[in-house]
Amino acid sequence: MSRYYKFPVLPSKIVVCFTHILLLNLKKYTMVLTYGHCMICNFYFSTIQSKMYTVTYCGSEDNSMMDRSLMGFLDNNYRLLCTSQPFTYRLCFLCSIPAGLVTLGTSQVEVDQLVNVNRGQEVTLRCVYTGTHIPGSITWWKVNGDSLMRIAIALPSSYRILNNTDFYGRLNFTNLTSELRNGSIRIEDLRFGDEGDFTCSFATLDVETQATISLTVNAPPNVSLELNPSQLIDGMGLVTVATCVAQEGKPAASITWSGLHQGSSSETTEVVPDGTVTVKSRYQMEPKYESHGRTLTCRVEHPAFEFPVNLSTTLDIHFPPNVSLELNPSQLVDGMGLVTVATCVAQEGQPAASITWSGLHQGSSTETTEMETDGKVTVRSEYRMEPTKESQGRTLTCRVEHPALKPPLVELSTTLDIHYKPSVSIAGYDGDWYVDKEAASLTCEADANPNIMHYLWDR
Repeated sequence: MSRYYKFPVLPSKIVVCFTHILLLNLKKYTMVLTYGHCMICNFYFSTIQSKMYTVTYCGSEDNSMMDRSLMGFLDNNYRLLCTSQPFTYRLCFLCSIPAGLVTLGTSQVEVDQLVNVNRGQEVTLRCVYTGTHIPGSITWWKVNGDSLMRIAIALPSSYRILNNTDFYGRLNFTNLTSELRNGSIRIEDLRFGDEGDFTCSFATLDVETQATISLTVNAPPNVSLELNPSQLIDGMGLVTVATCVAQEGKPAASITWSGLHQGSSSETTEVVPDGTVTVKSRYQMEPKYESHGRTLTCRVEHPAFEFPVNLSTTLDIHFPPNVSLELNPSQLVDGMGLVTVATCVAQEGQPAASITWSGLHQGSSTETTEMETDGKVTVRSEYRMEPTKESQGRTLTCRVEHPALKPPLVELSTTLDIHYKPSVSIAGYDGDWYVDKEAASLTCEADANPNIMHYLWDR
């Protein structure tokens, strides 16, 4: 009579322990017992034709536990030959692969079925036996594609981490005692290749109980928000306002936007050779001044983050001002004193415009700014001077600079019209006039602004 137990995960590979087996009586490297109890088949057949198996331990007829591992070979009659050094009263047992499938329960093993850890960190895979029987061994397996890899085994008085796996030097049992009830292991310096299903198995005299843990190794992405290097201007058309980047994460991060309604986003992904993924989400919109000062937020969610990462920017949308040049409505007159000659206005722009003057040297300017309720700014620059006859006809220029203007520099000019009183002179008298002199004439000359309209001679 045999008892059948399903071995870790793959349904096509099931190990059978025979509780009653007869072994050959060999003299040197094999031991002979005619009867015994199968303690556990803690090894795995990579193919049905395999003839070499590792025997975790053997037990004696009185069920006493032995702590030495044996290497076994099957002969042509499928009898197990133990290749350990001679010792007495050891029971080696035979295992094979049947065609049928038998399901094994896991209710007596407590594990955290889903475990997520970041690359480079350490993880404890919890595996605790809660049954009534005392386990004789604990075995850990990892699923590699369509095969199983044994990575660790514990007996009542010893344990072994297999050195032919990638876990050697990084894996160890955490709370191991001789009762073998806590089979938890710790893996350090996690790598992407560690990801997968792990099975821990507790073997007792009557049953082998196991449970599977699914380990996911994540990589937290580097998150950044890249702003458009060009200035956003009202009415400029569709542009990329900002790009949210979640670089080299595993798995791919989830990116969403909030704060605005008139825009839309597009996303691209790039798989890096090490298996991580870079996600870029671009937010596009047509800048309108109504969105100036609004907050645009990029939200990045990832299993490696305890909380979502939010990156925000306040939109700075420029608005072009209305530019004008206002002249003093009063007439400028030579000698009238200090007056405002002209006022340059950059009305309702965002940000405030820059105003400068050119063309004259004897004057000066004063500037005032006024903030509108919608955040726009009106700038007024007054040019003041004392009108003089010498400034008549000179050109005064106002220069307004603003990033939203096309072109960004606007020049408005005026020619000064300064009135001054006439300067009169008479030309033609040379001091040698006499009676009956021919061709004697006098010319009345007058310099004034405005020009002299009428001349009147009197003597």
